[in-house]
Amino acid sequence: PHHGSDTSSTPAFIKAVAPDIVLFPSGYRNRYGFPKSPVVERYTNIHAEMYETGLSGALRVTLSSNDEKPAVRRFRDERRRYWQSVNLP
Repeated sequence: PHHGSDTSSTPAFIKAVAPDIVLFPSGYRNRYGFPKSPVVERYTNIHAEMYETGLSGALRVTLSSNDEKPAVRRFRDERRRYWQSVNLP
């Protein structure tokens, strides 16, 4: 859906494509507020898995040769910083 702007994913487009996984290449706390809430809601309504690069860091998508769903790996899950492992109250 591009970066998740209001016009990037119309209900008709989402219905036609019917994605299982959605990637939002958007910056962390970007000034435009991408992805927009209505766009996220549209994909939530069809139970699509959503990933934002602003929150996840780089994404690695592995496609399989059969009909399995692609595997998505998030950089920030694999390369955590020391301050991300501290449990604060």
